[in-house]
Amino acid sequence: MTHRHLVLYAVAAVMVAFAGAAKATTYVATLLPNIGGTDGGAYAINASGQIVGVSYTASDLYARAVLWDARGALDLGTLGGVHSGAYGINDAGQVVGVSNTVGDVTNRATLWDTHSIRDLGILDGSIYSFSTAGGINNAGQVVGLVSTEGNLSYHAVLWDARGVHDLGTIGGSLSAAYGINASGQVVGLSNTAGNVSSRAVLWDAGQVRVLEPPLGRTWSSAYAINDAGTVVGNAGDADTVSATLWDASGAHDLGKLPGHINSFAFAINAHGQVVGYSNHPYSLGNHAVLWDADGVNDLNEYLDADLKGAGWVLQSARGINNSGSIVGLARNNLTREARGFLLSAVPEPASYVLMFAGLCVVASVARRRSRQK
Repeated sequence: MTHRHLVLYAVAAVMVAFAGAAKATTYVATLLPNIGGTDGGAYAINASGQIVGVSYTASDLYARAVLWDARGALDLGTLGGVHSGAYGINDAGQVVGVSNTVGDVTNRATLWDTHSIRDLGILDGSIYSFSTAGGINNAGQVVGLVSTEGNLSYHAVLWDARGVHDLGTIGGSLSAAYGINASGQVVGLSNTAGNVSSRAVLWDAGQVRVLEPPLGRTWSSAYAINDAGTVVGNAGDADTVSATLWDASGAHDLGKLPGHINSFAFAINAHGQVVGYSNHPYSLGNHAVLWDADGVNDLNEYLDADLKGAGWVLQSARGINNSGSIVGLARNNLTREARGFLLSAVPEPASYVLMFAGLCVVASVARRRSRQK
């Protein structure tokens, strides 16, 4: 075997070892500060780690859209009213959500972009019509819902450079859009004809596709879609709800924590990692969870002893980026305070040990070759 082959083999060994080890991940938990009140929560995180959500002002008087970044917690403001909330952020830092208008007459879907704040508009001209935005992709396309004429129902909509577009329903009077990927595929839910039930739906290039629930379930809803077209959401019947994933092979129940009754999924990243929560509403409460190749993981396992001892529980995970960092809502069972949380993904020490060992192999090969000259 030549020196060149030895080096290539050693480098390949490093890459294989490190790739396998990189799957082993732990998390460091951080509670995000509120902006004066005792209630708040995080809903989305982008590639650079910027986080958005909701936090209450002093004395818990007003809910405000908040951006957490290196500067701390930033109140994003409103369209003139007293309340706002942020639910989506793209990699350019554009934030979407909802805000009260002047006089708190109604709520409007809102885009915060650098130093500006904009009402995204509605389908009809009534000043009383409401709208809200829940997702945005890197092209700046936004999805949400808008009330229809007379505020008698609401429809899923897409906002883009050309305006606001009604995505329609699958026969009922109600629909809503929650997630959008890089290709402009939109997911949400729609009522069936006669508003008998709801179904998870995928809107794609002017077509709408029903995402049927797993066998035995009577309704479904979708909340997120990744760039591969994998969709996550929920499906249920009159008694229980299960986090559900739809891919090319159909609908899959993601399962729940042992002893729990229900589970709910809200976000998925490019690697197929899904986050949400699992619960037993009568005894065990809500626990934030991660679904990955290892199954269902209780994210409270990553809380340190001090946070657990102080009464904190990670109740619901709402967002995950492609680095694996997770955000959501935490509550203190002793004080009842609620805050957003960040679980920062950190490779296990074993990953670094394997990488170092592999690099030592490369160095050894190089030294041996040098001595032979």
